[in-house]
Amino acid sequence: STAQTIQNNTATLITWEVAVRNVDSMFDAASPTRLTVPTGYSAAEARCAIDWEVSPTGARNIRINLNGAGTTYGLGRNLVPAISGSDIVQQAFTSFVPVVPGDYFEVLVEHNNGSAIDISPDVAGGYVTWFELKCYA
Repeated sequence: STAQTIQNNTATLITWEVAVRNVDSMFDAASPTRLTVPTGYSAAEARCAIDWEVSPTGARNIRINLNGAGTTYGLGRNLVPAISGSDIVQQAFTSFVPVVPGDYFEVLVEHNNGSAIDISPDVAGGYVTWFELKCYA
């Protein structure tokens, strides 16, 4: 994977390049920002982690959206301040969310550093930035 550059004060959907595990074809490269609920499921939990490159100022925000909507009950959001001299790995997760097949989850990120920041896809082969969906019948 390659790094994704996030512009200052710009809400940006994370684009995923590949699926490490693609159970029931939840990931489709034609819609690379989404994990989609497959047929046969009525509830889901989404989780993600984002590794922001080192930048000493501003705050970082990640949010998990359902069907392109903004803040919805039960969906994850995490806001943290910058840490000087260190990258930041943030996590967010949802509660148990009622869904129907075809619903989709996306990860939206934003920061106010003052200039663009990269999100690191992995560190030494280990996946630090990731997104997963757990579905229930």
